[in-house]
Amino acid sequence: GGDIRIADCYSTGSVTDNSLYAGSIGGLIGSVFGGFDKPFYNGVNIARCYSTGDVTVHNTGDSNDQSLHDIQAAIGGLIGQFHDIGESTSTSLLTQCYATGNVTDSSTGAHIAGWSGMAVTDDIYTAAIGGLIGDGFTNGSPVSESYSTGNVSFTGITVHNPYGATNVYIGGLLGRGSAQNSYSTGKVVFDSQVSDNSYIGGFEGYGYFNNCYWNTTTSGQTNGAGQGSSGGGLTTAQMQDLASYSAWGNTISGSGGSGAIWRIYDGQTNPLLACFLTPLTVSTDSATKTYDGNAYTALPTNVSYATMDGAAVDRSKVLGTAVYGNGSEKNAGTYAATGLYSVQQGYDISYTSSSALTINPAVLSLSGYSGSRTY
Repeated sequence: GGDIRIADCYSTGSVTDNSLYAGSIGGLIGSVFGGFDKPFYNGVNIARCYSTGDVTVHNTGDSNDQSLHDIQAAIGGLIGQFHDIGESTSTSLLTQCYATGNVTDSSTGAHIAGWSGMAVTDDIYTAAIGGLIGDGFTNGSPVSESYSTGNVSFTGITVHNPYGATNVYIGGLLGRGSAQNSYSTGKVVFDSQVSDNSYIGGFEGYGYFNNCYWNTTTSGQTNGAGQGSSGGGLTTAQMQDLASYSAWGNTISGSGGSGAIWRIYDGQTNPLLACFLTPLTVSTDSATKTYDGNAYTALPTNVSYATMDGAAVDRSKVLGTAVYGNGSEKNAGTYAATGLYSVQQGYDISYTSSSALTINPAVLSLSGYSGSRTY
């Protein structure tokens, strides 16, 4: 027995479902289950996967069709449904994954998962929609070191279930589930009529999270979860500030080549997953001056780029302008080159040690003075 592993997979195409009834729809995977049929395997581990296409669902099935039972929809930018079932010792995990596509459900009918047999009076309608995973309940914290940036919308739908409970879960990263050390930035839109329970959050609809964040500016949501955890809301500027992620410890770094899981270009980007970045070394001429009270504003010269394997550099993914220090240093000291940044699927940028500005102290001559003076 053991775990099933899904790693280093991706999808760039859009996914559209116009069938009568939705089940589990995802940008990369519709549904995946861990923990059944033991002892053959325990759980499902998913790592370093991503999806960039939109996921759009528009179902037209009749919500009054009494032949349908236990109606469920799970829609996610990466995975629709990610569950552990069976023995409680099974633990499935998802780590270092992301999704950037928009996730939209604008169905005019109900959603059906695919199993039946319950009495009509016990029927349950459930819809879980998230930027990364729609329905993500496992026996542990299934999502870690992951993010989503796409918008999540549940619009124009009227849900009335006269036969049982109605539960709708909408969130920026998860419809429902649990997560740690992750974030979402997409807009979360809920513009539908639900007869019973609707749980809407900037990060997740329902569940619990630890050291997770959502963008309060772009999501349009002040609460992290419709029910469950609450803290972690950040503005756009705070999302791009390394100091905001102090709880992540040494798993995040603002320096190239650190080996951390996350790479952030402080003040320029949200955290990026380093496993999807190519190491890039930047070299510039060094510069030297003597302190004269004026700022040094000249840009580094002879800027060059090199990858570890010598592959050509995609300059469209190298952004910003190389400067020394803050670009206007004037005090004595040594200031390394900086200022360049990149994007996901781009580069983890570092600089050679010689790419620096040195401002030497000026010679101070004292005449007719006895004593000491700080310079």
